[in-house]
Amino acid sequence: QTDFAMEEMEKRRKHFERKQEMIEKRRVMALEREEKRWSDIREGETKQKSKSECSRTKGLKAKTNMSGLHYNLISQEYNEGEEGEKLKLKDLYMKHRMEIRKNRMKINSGT
Repeated sequence: QTDFAMEEMEKRRKHFERKQEMIEKRRVMALEREEKRWSDIREGETKQKSKSECSRTKGLKAKTNMSGLHYNLISQEYNEGEEGEKLKLKDLYMKHRMEIRKNRMKINSGT
């Protein structure tokens, strides 16, 4: 009986060792998968920080809050810069044309 008991004990020990090896293998695979996941997360955060820093230095996000108009709606003054000057000249030309039209209408109406 000791031979049978020894064989059975050896069989159970081998089975237990195989099971432990499988458990260890799964644990290592899960650990590697989790480490890769966290390194990807850190890499993504680093990329996002560098992207944010780049857009902050270029001022890309700040432009979204700027008005598309070339004058200040509140103060009704023209913006400084080329576009503000263009708008100012265009408005002066329109005022000049209005004066000419007003004078012509005055002359043609007879009053």
